[in-house]
Amino acid sequence: MSTIWAFDLGKGSIGEAVWEKDKVSYLEKNSLVVNGELAMRGPSARTGSPANRYRAWMTRKAHAKREQWLEEVWDATGLARLERQKHELEGTVLREHTVRRKNGEKKVLVHAVGGQWIAQPNPQPFGAEYGKDHEGGSWPSASLRILILRGRSEELCEAQLYRALFASIQCRGQAAVPWKRDQKQDLDGDSKVQDKGELKAYQEASKRWADFCQTVPDDCRLPCYFDAYYSRLWNASQADKVHRAPFSRPESTRNVVFDAGSVTSEVLAIAEEIEARFPEQTKRAFDHVMGRWKEVVRQRIERANATRKARGRAGLPEKGFRRSALSFAQLVTFGPGGPPNLKPGVRMIPSCDAEIRAETGIRPGSPDDKQGALAQTVARFENRLKLKCCLMPRFQCCRNRSPEEYKSIRTDNHEDLLAAQVHLLMKLKNLLVEEKTNDKKQRKLSLQEVLELYSECNQSRRFSIGTKRWKSFCGSHDLTPLIT
Repeated sequence: MSTIWAFDLGKGSIGEAVWEKDKVSYLEKNSLVVNGELAMRGPSARTGSPANRYRAWMTRKAHAKREQWLEEVWDATGLARLERQKHELEGTVLREHTVRRKNGEKKVLVHAVGGQWIAQPNPQPFGAEYGKDHEGGSWPSASLRILILRGRSEELCEAQLYRALFASIQCRGQAAVPWKRDQKQDLDGDSKVQDKGELKAYQEASKRWADFCQTVPDDCRLPCYFDAYYSRLWNASQADKVHRAPFSRPESTRNVVFDAGSVTSEVLAIAEEIEARFPEQTKRAFDHVMGRWKEVVRQRIERANATRKARGRAGLPEKGFRRSALSFAQLVTFGPGGPPNLKPGVRMIPSCDAEIRAETGIRPGSPDDKQGALAQTVARFENRLKLKCCLMPRFQCCRNRSPEEYKSIRTDNHEDLLAAQVHLLMKLKNLLVEEKTNDKKQRKLSLQEVLELYSECNQSRRFSIGTKRWKSFCGSHDLTPLIT
């Protein structure tokens, strides 16, 4: 063969060359650099990335757990509720299929039966029997929630009360997590890794909720009033009047970011109204669910004490439950732990309260966190990595401080400086210089030279060396820089 093909497959590039023996020359030689973003899993803030899809999937699974918790507590009351809609072929994979119509395209869910695709309607929260003829189907969910908050729950049936409570937990609002360390970072995330269009959309959605709160009274700054206002079911000028059908052309209720505090207030207020109407049923449910949880904690302590006794260690004391849910409303909203005592502006997660953990036995990061209509699983470790690895940018490394944060640190032995100090020392250790002698000996920096540069950078809190400073340092030590 007179033609030779050669390929070089690297981690970040693909090289190819074609050699002709007779001509003793390359017919073709080129290198294709692979885009580093193709191998990146995240960031999760970027729409369409694998991390973003995984995050959405886990969010849906967590929300299903919160809905399951509401169903369990409600069933313990013995009150009627509506069953969730289920597809005929349970367990089959539903796929989205586009059906073309004259007035536009409509997307439906389809599944295969006997080799044929059969269209199925999009799943709704409740079945088809929940229509206008049903006693609980004549009011929109936003109107039901307002009626309850206005003290008119006596006009509604049990199914309508459940639907209102179910609708109120569909959005948890936006708030910082209690374990957030960087308080300077905005809720919209790191703008460097978030698309500008997405960031702008988030800011507009947040502004939409803020603008609505400025136009209504303080007691109406809840998500149900927002939904009813733009659905034309309620107006602030007639706050006590709620409509069954829109009185004018509705507007979209999407593209809005609610405050987590307002969502929590609404869910808690609706649950309290239901508790006031059915005191015996809700008291029975509260005793049943709390008693079951106390038994779980007691058995857990017994197993732990048996293991500790076998190892010659002291046993754990029984939990006193002095800090726990005190009512049916608190149990539904926060779970067995009750409302936590946390700093303002953060998400109300009971397992983040040390006193609640000590009194109720709730373990952070475990299935215990999934008990509560507004619950959230606590991260067991710091998983919000920000900076990219210098050697392989598609990977992420441990979090480093920004240059402004480094300058604000006064003590030299502060733990937040450790990552930057080690990084600087590794760079200085690998630098090569050439001595200005006849033999032009190449060597690495000596210990004294490394300490000199390190002390200078550490004092100024600038853990990098510019080209000008590097050349001047080498010139003052009769060295020639090999890397500039």
